[in-house]
Amino acid sequence: MTEENISLEAFSSLLQGTITYILARPEATWIPYEFLPSTVQTKMLICGSNKSPIFLTDWKYILQNPSMPDWSVICSIIKHLPAPAVLFITQDIPIPPQALTFFQKVIPSISCSVIIERTEAQLNTVNFGIMDTMFFPVIPNQQIQPMTAVFQQIMRALPAMKAIDAGTLLQQVAPLKLGLVLAKNGEGKWRIFWYRPEESKPPNEALLKAQIGSWLRSFAALLE
Repeated sequence: MTEENISLEAFSSLLQGTITYILARPEATWIPYEFLPSTVQTKMLICGSNKSPIFLTDWKYILQNPSMPDWSVICSIIKHLPAPAVLFITQDIPIPPQALTFFQKVIPSISCSVIIERTEAQLNTVNFGIMDTMFFPVIPNQQIQPMTAVFQQIMRALPAMKAIDAGTLLQQVAPLKLGLVLAKNGEGKWRIFWYRPEESKPPNEALLKAQIGSWLRSFAALLE
C-alpha cells in the first residue's frame, strides 16, 4: 500500500462493555482514561506488584495474585459491580481461559469494561477471538522495524483484517508521536485508528494530593 492511500481516523469510541488489550512496554502501565465513560462507578484492579504507580489510582477493589478459586469469585462478583465498571488486569497476571469466556458472555449486558495489559513477549497469550480493541504504544523511530514485525504478526491473527503496509504506516505515525488502535467498527469489521496517549490523563485525586504534598515539602524546605 502506498503512502498516499493510508488514511486513519482518530479513535473516539467508549470502551464500555468491551474487552480491550493494551500492548504495553514491560516497564510502563497506561490506562485509557480518555476512552472510559465519565460516569464510571466501580474500578477494580487485578495485579501482581504493589510497587507500580498504578496503585495511586482510585481503585475501589484491588486483588493481588489471584488463585484459581479467586477467579471464580471475580466472575461471581463482577455481575454485581455498580455500573459502569472497569476491570483492569496488569501484564503480570495470567488469565484462565474460562474467565475470558465468561467476560465475553457477560460484560456487554452489565456495562463492565475489561482492560488487559500485555507486552510484546506475551502476544501468544492474547485471545484475538474475544477482544474488541487493542492499543499499541507510541513507537520511537528506532523501533519501527521490530514493531512492524509485531504488527504483521497480529494482522495474521485477524484474517478478516485488510492487508496493510505496516512499515509505511508506522513510519507515518512515529514522528507524530501517535499510537495505533485496532478496533471493530459498528459493523464488526476491524479498522485501524490513531490516538495520543498523553491526552488520556487520570482523574486522579490521590496523585494530585501526592503532588501537592511534594510542592508543600519543597516550599517548607526553602523557608528553613
